[in-house]
Amino acid sequence: MTPASEVAARWCYAELRSSRFGRSYIQQKLVSKDLWDKANAGVAFGALDDLEVQSLRDGLSKHDDRGPAFYPMLMTFPDYVRERWSYSQLSQVIMVPYYGCLPFIDFEKSPHDTMRTALESIPKSTFRQDEPVIVVPFQGKQMLLEGTLRSLLFARDREDSSVLEVWVPAVRPIS
Repeated sequence: MTPASEVAARWCYAELRSSRFGRSYIQQKLVSKDLWDKANAGVAFGALDDLEVQSLRDGLSKHDDRGPAFYPMLMTFPDYVRERWSYSQLSQVIMVPYYGCLPFIDFEKSPHDTMRTALESIPKSTFRQDEPVIVVPFQGKQMLLEGTLRSLLFARDREDSSVLEVWVPAVRPIS
């Protein structure tokens, strides 16, 4: 099991390498340039010190409008486990409210414009994943909390034996 606080820090660390979100953490002064440089130089998450990990958690919790909405949802569950999902499992989740809680399978057919543009800018290849996506229960369904683009790439580029790495809550929510 992995504590939610570590999953949050890993989420932020992965986003520092993202062309869509990375620079915004620096622009909003949520993480240091040094930490951003480490992420983009490929320094392993495990090599970070406790203060850097705390900075990542704090940065995620405050990042634009997504952090205040998604961070509390992530932290509702104390621990997460890493699972390997098939496309069939992924196709059963719903999207975050920002995307209208659409079933993934419907969203995949007609993604939001910014997602379509990002997806089209990445050449088709064998799917490769660095960080798991995050799925949490929401209104009686499983919701893709984080990892929309990676999930779309997985769906587009998968082979019969492809699996998607997913963080899911290990236990019931914190009351």
